[in-house]
Amino acid sequence: MALNASNPTLADVQATIGSDGRMMDVINTLLRSNPFIQDATMVEGTEFGGNKSMQLTGQPSGAFRSYNEGVPIEKATYKQVEDSCGNLESWSEIDVGVLEDHPNPAQYRQWQDDAHIEGLGITAETTVFYGNEVTDPSSFTGLVPRFNQHTNGETSANVFNIGGAATRTSVWLIDWSPKSCFLFYGRGQKGGLQVNNLEENTKYDANGNPYRVVGTKFKWNIGLALADWRYCARLGAINVAAVPANFVTSMIDLVNAVPKRGQGLGRRVIYMNQAMSAALEKNILIQTGVRMTTMTWGGQQVMSFQGVPIVTADAITSNEAALTA
Repeated sequence: MALNASNPTLADVQATIGSDGRMMDVINTLLRSNPFIQDATMVEGTEFGGNKSMQLTGQPSGAFRSYNEGVPIEKATYKQVEDSCGNLESWSEIDVGVLEDHPNPAQYRQWQDDAHIEGLGITAETTVFYGNEVTDPSSFTGLVPRFNQHTNGETSANVFNIGGAATRTSVWLIDWSPKSCFLFYGRGQKGGLQVNNLEENTKYDANGNPYRVVGTKFKWNIGLALADWRYCARLGAINVAAVPANFVTSMIDLVNAVPKRGQGLGRRVIYMNQAMSAALEKNILIQTGVRMTTMTWGGQQVMSFQGVPIVTADAITSNEAALTA
């Protein structure tokens, strides 16, 4: 399968690993647990263990010129942004005797592998939101630590504090593209979730007695890069149990917080958990003149707000910490 050269998705990269039916099983299993598989941009990083992006900090503006007069020489200025990736891994081992006694050993092993794939998908999604290298240096930093200050932080202009005191959650708008926010794998490493079937080998129990097993190794080199924070926005501290009546106006703030509204750099998506999705629908019922429609996204009918698709991301919890100033 050829990549979408300008803005490849995680599913695009995953499909290039192999063309057999097994790889499609991996993609379909990931789709069940990770909404980013069909939304998020996935590219090769600039470094073996990370990625360096150049964020525009100053843009030439030009000047009007009269005859026999010059104009100032200008240049764009950039800030280097560095992000890390991590190796998410898991192993599966099955006693050969279990497979020999099962009426369909291939299917049983597939079930075991699918459980691992789905679990890694959930972990990857959770890390995209909540990962923090300060508390887990082997992981990568997600969105919450980068968009956690609503007043004094670099990204504060795109963080909206709804002020909920309990059962707090967030709604996110992400514009996925190589110039804004994207997932990546280390330079020279393999992209996508690698699934390697291991040969039958001998293991030993606690008493030193041998038995035969077959195994599967799962490895996913993945990181999150924020090349331009202006293309992400967060509604934070939303009390799911008491969503404010004016929540729709906050959603309008969210979609208007990012540049080039209606265009974007890539795939613009709103993410919320299932509880917030239900709350939004109920909130819409009491509003008038709100553009809430459905659209086809990733082959499915989803809600959209002001033309932006809304995707359910169950990794977004309802017990988040309060935002900081």
